[in-house]
Amino acid sequence: MEWSVLIVFVVLLIFIGHREIYAMKYKHKLLERKIDFLLERSDLSLDKQFGVPAQVLDAVKSGNKLKALRLYREETGASLDDARKVIEELWPDT
Repeated sequence: MEWSVLIVFVVLLIFIGHREIYAMKYKHKLLERKIDFLLERSDLSLDKQFGVPAQVLDAVKSGNKLKALRLYREETGASLDDARKVIEELWPDT
């Protein structure tokens, strides 16, 4: 009996945690859309290099794409796909 209660409790915690994470992701996307809207409406643009660590920018400037990807992922904790998108945006600027 004790194990079944424990299992139900763990499943409930996982469900609640998943729901909270989903809600946070939704709020994050909503804030991103609002910021994009405000930037577009005010005719402002965000510099592509904003928030990119200096080591990553140095690697991009030196032409080392793989090192830039690795450093960006280490510094920001981004996924490979997200890091690739950022580095691809920075690449023509060098």
